[in-house]
Amino acid sequence: MLPNTRAAIKKLATLTRTSNNSEFSGNNEDDTINISEKKYKLKEYRDIYINSHTQSFDELERNSRSRSTATLYDTEQYINTICNNTSKYVYPFISQLSQSIPASTFTPNKVYDINVCVYRIFHVGGNTTPFLQFKLLKRTSSNEMTFPTFKYERTDDDVSSLKSETDKLCLTKGNDSIMRWFKTHANDIKFKGFIKTSDAVSDDTTACYLIYEESITKERYKTLIQTELKNIKSTENWWWACTHEIFNTGMVLIYSVSSVVRGLFAASPMIMFLSDNNGFTYETPTILYTGYTEGSSLEEIRLLGPRKLTDDNNIMNPNIPRRNVNENRMYGTQYYFYDLDGVFRNACYTYDGSKHKYKKIPDPYIFRYAVFLGITKVTLFDTDNTTTNVSINGATTFRDTKWPNEGFESIFHGKYKFNGNELSPVFSIFDNTQFTPLSCHEVDASTVPYEFSDTLFKFVKLT
Repeated sequence: MLPNTRAAIKKLATLTRTSNNSEFSGNNEDDTINISEKKYKLKEYRDIYINSHTQSFDELERNSRSRSTATLYDTEQYINTICNNTSKYVYPFISQLSQSIPASTFTPNKVYDINVCVYRIFHVGGNTTPFLQFKLLKRTSSNEMTFPTFKYERTDDDVSSLKSETDKLCLTKGNDSIMRWFKTHANDIKFKGFIKTSDAVSDDTTACYLIYEESITKERYKTLIQTELKNIKSTENWWWACTHEIFNTGMVLIYSVSSVVRGLFAASPMIMFLSDNNGFTYETPTILYTGYTEGSSLEEIRLLGPRKLTDDNNIMNPNIPRRNVNENRMYGTQYYFYDLDGVFRNACYTYDGSKHKYKKIPDPYIFRYAVFLGITKVTLFDTDNTTTNVSINGATTFRDTKWPNEGFESIFHGKYKFNGNELSPVFSIFDNTQFTPLSCHEVDASTVPYEFSDTLFKFVKLT
């Protein structure tokens, strides 16, 4: 899904072998440890939740407000376990930036919009593979996600800039903006370089970017799990977006990403890639979602991710109308994730087997994850059996539980319609080292129809 960046990948391999000034390291990391050999180190915490939080959806409905205990959020040992689970990485994009701003960049007495791109490399949490995030500002008027900006004009009487080869005043204003926007943690944000993109036809589309890195310290992670993983409201101004959201979907949840942000990614595709010390490019995670898994607590799903969905073997039950993957466990007992459209069904409704119909879940939430798909198997259905041995009409009875033994790390099927019903897209993930929780969002229950709807995404809102 990423762009055709064969040239960029080739360039990455060269840069990571020749450049040392863009290398960053996690703490307490043994260089000899292979990423694939690292294991998820939060089993003890997951076991605590599995043993102590076992509520059914009926119990949640009766006592929906009792799910707000904060055991793990206040555990210092948990924070230490999370923050010590790090890996080495190289970010070649940084080595391509200008470390100063050429004075010739700006025409005197012309006002420029300077875009401020703050990134962080998420190398803490349950997943051992680092990945990139970019801080975006959600405009109140349009709900569009964009880079924050400040106005800059170099005047004729700016003697220091005119005599210098670099424009130090622009950087000073950028640093001042960082201090103004992020008062509590501005010291964790450092300038990394300047980049200018321009259209080949017109200078009117020239865009200037100041690039900053925000470090995730142990103290910052404490704040992160108390804010981003607790519950992000739709009124929040600052959001962390991943490469998949910016470049592939152009959306962060239900909010669009501006052309200014996407333009930087299109002009400089190397901004999307991290590598290890040997020049191996890390996988870019896909952003997927889930709702509650029965028996889980809010804290467990927020911090540790969903539980495995048990294969209930009810696929052949003729009394279940509108069967979908949430009930059918087509791919065995694994971790199931959905795209944004499908997750609202998963998050807002559960199937009542006694009444053979869907019912609303009280106080629904959706949970957002960075998911590393790895080697993916794609299931294809068709009407004439030319690409698989399964007809679309047999999709509801289709089962593939052997895929983990075939060397695959995930399996996927897209959206299919048949016999008046719909099979929703689903990803099944093999191992819990393949995903990391990013954020939690409460759905406005008043916007969820009482009766199950196939078009839920169109009108459900977040609180």
